[in-house]
Amino acid sequence: MHLLFGTLGFACLIAACFVIARSYRRRTRRRGAVASGVVGVVFAAGFAGIATGAASEAVNLGFTAAVIISSAWMTTVAVDLYRRTRAADTDRKTPAP
Repeated sequence: MHLLFGTLGFACLIAACFVIARSYRRRTRRRGAVASGVVGVVFAAGFAGIATGAASEAVNLGFTAAVIISSAWMTTVAVDLYRRTRAADTDRKTPAP
């Protein structure tokens, strides 16, 4: 069960990277789009290495780095969403002249 749901969760994380990259691209936020795409590719490569069953130190360190990078990416996206939501709320509360 661990492998089944782990695979599903990691696949969703990789897909989310590309969905959010597209969202950033549509809003002309090039740096966010590129970073999201790169994180998706890095995490996919790290997961592919671990999924092959390779028990080498390099594969394990690569996967660990991919997890850390994806966690930093999720934090960055969450902060960006928080700021955009807060700005939108502030704009709605401003009375019309």
